[in-house]
Parts: sequence; C-alpha cells; structure tokens
Amino acid sequence: MDRLRWERRQQESLGAQSELAATPAYVTYEELIGLLSRVPSQPVMLAVTFPFERVGLDDAAKRQLDILARVLRHPSFNDLPITLAGHADERGSQRDNLVISEQRVRYVRDYLQVKHRIPAARISGKGYGAAHPRIPDAQSEAEHAANRRVEIFIGGSG
Repeated sequence: MDRLRWERRQQESLGAQSELAATPAYVTYEELIGLLSRVPSQPVMLAVTFPFERVGLDDAAKRQLDILARVLRHPSFNDLPITLAGHADERGSQRDNLVISEQRVRYVRDYLQVKHRIPAARISGKGYGAAHPRIPDAQSEAEHAANRRVEIFIGGSG
C-alpha cells in the first residue's frame, strides 16, 4: 500500500475509532502473531503511553516494544511496514503538543532502530499533537494519560 493510502487509512482509523483501536493495550508475542496472521491486509494497531510532559518510555512500554520487535523479526513479518502516530493530551499549547508528539514518535522509532535493529526504511511516523484524542474532553488524569500515546500501525500492505 502506498504511503498516501496508508496515511488516509490511518487518519480514518484515528477519527472513527475503528476496530484497530480495539486491540488490547498490551499484547503478548503469541497474541500479536495471531492478530497479524488473521487478516494480513488489515493493519494491527498497538499503543504505548507516556507520562505527562515526558518523552521517555516506561518499563511497560519498553516490554511492549520488545515484543513488537521480536514479531517484526519473525520470518513471516520481517517486511511489514510500521507507521507511528504520536499524540498528546490537550493540556499545553498547540505548538508544544505538536513538538512533544513528534518527539515521542522519534523516541519510539529510535528505540526500535537502535535497540532492535529494525531498518529505518520500514518505519515512518508523524506527530499530531492533541488533534486526535482517544478520549475527547478528557477530565481525569487517567483519561488524559490515554491521550498521551504513540500508536503503532503494523502491516496493512494489501
């Protein structure tokens, strides 16, 4: 799938909260293999979250990315494209939210490239600031936390 169609599909899934958003917050190696095997032409979406005003990954996010990297090296999936979509909660200025969402994308991309040697050519990404909240009009800290994320779209090459 070309990048323009991929981006359009990604935007639609962000806005529509499609079945991609139903992927569990944490998946095991076996679950991720199963999700990717079920419908190879349909991308699978994972998300890692971030603390307020932070870019670094916590231990849970690192574990999820480590599992993802193992799957990405599996012979059946070692050529799947990865698209990263960075998000911030609505607190802060529009500019600051865009900057931090882009930094989060770079951090996840660098983690996959440096620690796991996933080729840069397989990974694309963009920061969206607070434009696509998972929970619009978030009130509680838990709701804001759900909006601070990098969504990782795997596959969708059909």
